[in-house]
Amino acid sequence: MNVIKKNRIVIDADIPFIKGVLEPYFDVTYIKGNMIDNSLLLDKDAIVIRTRTVCSPELLSGSKVKAIFTATIGMDHIDMEYCGNNGIDVFSAQGCNAYGVMQYVVTAIFELFLKMRVTGFRKMKIGVVGAGNVGEKVATFFERSGFDVYRCDPPKSEVNQDIKYYPLDYLLSCCDVLTLHVPLDSQTRNMCSFDFLARIKEGAILVNTSRGEVVDELSLLEHKEKIGGLVLDVWQNEPMINEGLALVCDFATPHIAGYSYEGKVNATLYSVRNLARFFGIKELEKFEIELPELPKVKAEEFFGEDALERTVNFLRGRFDIKKESNMLLENLDRFETLRSEYKYRRELPLDTAIFLNRLLD
Repeated sequence: MNVIKKNRIVIDADIPFIKGVLEPYFDVTYIKGNMIDNSLLLDKDAIVIRTRTVCSPELLSGSKVKAIFTATIGMDHIDMEYCGNNGIDVFSAQGCNAYGVMQYVVTAIFELFLKMRVTGFRKMKIGVVGAGNVGEKVATFFERSGFDVYRCDPPKSEVNQDIKYYPLDYLLSCCDVLTLHVPLDSQTRNMCSFDFLARIKEGAILVNTSRGEVVDELSLLEHKEKIGGLVLDVWQNEPMINEGLALVCDFATPHIAGYSYEGKVNATLYSVRNLARFFGIKELEKFEIELPELPKVKAEEFFGEDALERTVNFLRGRFDIKKESNMLLENLDRFETLRSEYKYRRELPLDTAIFLNRLLD
């Protein structure tokens, strides 16, 4: 135990449910993620972070850090080449908030169907660009809710023959809804470009919950009149976002698509377990966080003039995207504050797609 206690770690102070968990085993320092600097890490063995800490050579050079644990699904804020060349292991919480993002996307799309007064909305074709942890859950949800879904994911199409994948051009030309779920890399940076938007179906809905850098924001502004509905949760240059773009969105939110209670629990849980395995702490390898039980819901509890209105009322009961969007649009200079003070919502139950089918019938 004394040997383990010599390990020193820095933890982003905004990671929930973690305070008090690691203190019996480590010398712990809590600090805001954007305030972690090189001088702080010189004598530290590991860091537990979120996207607000950019793990660059400037941050890590000369430090004792031998492991990075990010409580996020993406790792584009970490210089993986530098870490690999310097013997620094990196662990993510991949998949931790997939259902939370799915909930956000589903809610946004149904809200837009209602706002746009879409008739025959069950005939709307859903295009999912990037069918990984999040994208596949979104695709499966809409399929189970009775929609035609088209997936585009070139890497997956090469290894998974059980699911049909389509070229991006096909989705752009025929889909009424496009939702982006790609990782940020050299292939996807500014993927949603002038050319991409020029080929998108007139009046299509566009949703981005992946990374802000996936979208060329100036090109999007130029093509806004072509877009039937626009939902953005992620932005270039966060927290200093493009206010002009935010103001033309149907729904604009401060990077909280994955901010579900369950997602945050999972992110911390995965990080603690990864850390336990790395440092050999048997007591924490099966670390758990108890979740409060979700209240039961019944289809007949939700009323409305038609099936779509009933569905939206149900979804709003868990997550009111319109309220969150209005909050940001009225406080564009408080992006980071709204994000850090966001009250985590509960996710949709796993069988919600079947439940929605009953509401939609």
